[in-house]
Amino acid sequence: MTVPETADQAAAMASPPTGEIATLPPAPIEPPRLSRLNPRTGAPIRPWTIWLSAGLLFAAPVVVTVALGFIWWDMASPWQPTTGEEFTKTDRFASSAWLAGAVEAPMGSWVRVALAIAVTAVVVAISAVASAVGYYAFAGYRWTRIGGLVALAVSLLALLLTPLAWAAIGCVALAAGGLWLPTTRRYFDAWFLLRHPAVTFSPPLERVQYGPVPRFG
Repeated sequence: MTVPETADQAAAMASPPTGEIATLPPAPIEPPRLSRLNPRTGAPIRPWTIWLSAGLLFAAPVVVTVALGFIWWDMASPWQPTTGEEFTKTDRFASSAWLAGAVEAPMGSWVRVALAIAVTAVVVAISAVASAVGYYAFAGYRWTRIGGLVALAVSLLALLLTPLAWAAIGCVALAAGGLWLPTTRRYFDAWFLLRHPAVTFSPPLERVQYGPVPRFG
């Protein structure tokens, strides 16, 4: 009987070949990269992209609201002091907003009222859509990536107002772009898994024992 010289030879002698080809086990599937969870709350930690996008989406309504205040002031065309105790009224309705200048509106006509309502409706629409998308993006809903594009389309209505209101378009555009970054996507995916956990079932029971001894099973 020969004595094996090495450990490999000893293992080969101990387990003779069976004719099967040895293969490595499949590589484990790595889970998708997700945002880290807050150990205190259990919620995903918001990345900087979410803070930036949500902040810009909330800033857009502020911008158009301030612009609306200036538009209303010019539409009203208040009395302006000239010299001494004299006042004069300059009609600045047509220059208050692009929409107001695009439509002929005689002083005191219902058209001016309609135009004032129209510019207000534009501001309300931009503010509502941008605020809603910003809120739900901050809460981790991934549908807001499409919502950001919708908010960008709605923000183009600011072109009917003044150059100050146009700044809202830039805010929404940057915010919509931030919602598509990989860091934001990992945050949305983490929230999606928390809100839609995978369904798990307990292993089936082969035998149920109803009494204190096995014969009752």
